[in-house]
Amino acid sequence: MKPMKRLLSALSLLLAVAILFSFSACKKKNKNAAETTGEAPVDFDLVSTADPIFDYYRADLSDYLTITRDNYLNLRVSLDVTDEDVEKYVNDHLLPSYRTPVMATDRAVADKDTVYIYYTGYTDDFPFDNGSNQNADKPYTFVVGSGDFFCADVENQLVGKIPADTSTENPLTTEDVVFPARHFVPLAKAIEYEGLGIAGLTAHFEIAIAGIVDGDDLVTDRAIAQGDTVALYYASSIGGARFVEGSNSDDDEPARFVIGSGDFFFADLENQLIGKIPSETSKEHPLTIDDVVFPEDTVVPSFETKDYTDEKLVGKTVRFKITIAGIVDGDDLVTDRAIAPGDAVSVYYTGYADNYAFSGGSNVGDEEPYELGIGSGAFIPGFEEALIGVRPDETSDEAPHTINVTFPTDGRYEGNPLAGKPARFDVVIKGIFDNAWNIPELTPEFVTEKLQFETEEADVVAALRLDVKNWMRENKVGNLDSHKLIRTMEELFKVLEFKDAYPEGEQERYEELMFEDVISYYQYYNYMYYMYYGYVCFEDQDEAGRSYYGLRFDADWEAYQHTESFRIVRQTMVLNMIARLEGLTVTEEDVKAWVREQMQSQQEQADQTAAQSGEEADKVTPADILAGISVEEIYTQLASKKAQEFILNSITFDYGELPITD
Repeated sequence: MKPMKRLLSALSLLLAVAILFSFSACKKKNKNAAETTGEAPVDFDLVSTADPIFDYYRADLSDYLTITRDNYLNLRVSLDVTDEDVEKYVNDHLLPSYRTPVMATDRAVADKDTVYIYYTGYTDDFPFDNGSNQNADKPYTFVVGSGDFFCADVENQLVGKIPADTSTENPLTTEDVVFPARHFVPLAKAIEYEGLGIAGLTAHFEIAIAGIVDGDDLVTDRAIAQGDTVALYYASSIGGARFVEGSNSDDDEPARFVIGSGDFFFADLENQLIGKIPSETSKEHPLTIDDVVFPEDTVVPSFETKDYTDEKLVGKTVRFKITIAGIVDGDDLVTDRAIAPGDAVSVYYTGYADNYAFSGGSNVGDEEPYELGIGSGAFIPGFEEALIGVRPDETSDEAPHTINVTFPTDGRYEGNPLAGKPARFDVVIKGIFDNAWNIPELTPEFVTEKLQFETEEADVVAALRLDVKNWMRENKVGNLDSHKLIRTMEELFKVLEFKDAYPEGEQERYEELMFEDVISYYQYYNYMYYMYYGYVCFEDQDEAGRSYYGLRFDADWEAYQHTESFRIVRQTMVLNMIARLEGLTVTEEDVKAWVREQMQSQQEQADQTAAQSGEEADKVTPADILAGISVEEIYTQLASKKAQEFILNSITFDYGELPITD
């Protein structure tokens, strides 16, 4: 079923996070390269230059938890999908994916409004290809006058129209327009180089200018001027190393952009092309630009040109029939109503312990207030709950809202000097973000019309839920070992006795690693989308974090990440304790075999990369592998892997109605 399969990647990410850092031990088919070559295995000393970690494999873990063999050997773990699992999936993932913002429908559309529409385009009285979204999951959204909806001449015809006056049966029919070959888009788009990890770095560019766009031709014999559309090939390097994503020299067609728009990285770089004559450059003799420093600030291109030259519609007369779903009223702060669960609020706060403001307990000096989701769990327990029912306009710098709480002694506050202490927070609430969302209900109409779910059953909603359950069962079968480990750990955590302590620095280390993964995910996809499609994939880091972890659209991904890092520490301890109880040892040769496997894998990747440029890759050495991971971590994770394999083969699993036969 399409709506379910569409979210498979999100659920797979959840599985990936659940077994984070539980890497594979050496596979038998790849023990080392020597088995296939007949050479003696490479020997080396196990000396790592990476920072050491807590030694889970050898440490006395009884300081942190108590576990016996009965705790896990007597476990019975259910893997079947329950009705509660289905309901959670529907409410947390399926329905929110069809959300729409709360919109105005009873006022006229104005220039620069953000609107949601359904549309069908016609030419010669026939709908044209890719000219309709009537069967889409959601309406199309754009800013009136931006040119994002085909062209601004069509968009401007929405100005003055009232959404409530349109419907599927009575759509707005636009006047005829001639589809342009290209048109000017005045709205900006942004890219933040600090978020891409290249802010402040110095680059070297080599540029071959193919020409200045003049209609369908490229002019090469005049100097480039501000506002010209140019076509060029480029290659860049940072710190002497090739900037892989900063080149199009191997593309079939040159990149096109407007001088000064910022579309070619940023405007200061583009402006260095002004006055240059294209015919004086080539790939063999490119224009070189040194000492290009990537800025940190968000770069906002002032305009862009959309090129429809190759579209079959160019020059034809088109018109559209449009149903305006509504106008987005923005995310203005409201101050005249009480805060409710699920609201997002804007606050300044100062925390006091023993009547003294404590370090890190205030944001009063920040330029912008803190945006807090009520119910997110981002703040100390009791803080968010104490804001419910408070009106922002009843607080001020002179009369803040006072909250009395006590710092807990467990979880993220463990080891904190404030743990167990009473505290007072003075909070000034600047307002409530009034950017609510409409999340649809699972009605028969929604199931048949939006999900396009087909069934012969009379109760289409019940049939959909059954279809979801079957799909979730198939997903469990396809990722069986991952689901087994997740459910086993969930059940074990319920019966094990954990002490009020964690290995020093380990939770923070895992949380930092997870945060770095999110940032890399954010940077990579934003950069790739920007370079290839002209827009960024994620509006901000929060959206990327929720996507990475497969969370609900309004979830606090950092709070989830914080909690998950504690779970990973617990899981690592539990698995290493099981390895110890079962006598599952990791030998020095096991560790060396793992290093050799990594050497082989990285060598293959290096050889493939080098072959593309006609070069020969450097040989990967044991020192290269051991520079990135400590010996303690290898022992820890190999022991975790052995314990994982043991426990999955030793405890009893109830498969219920999963299509599995033992």
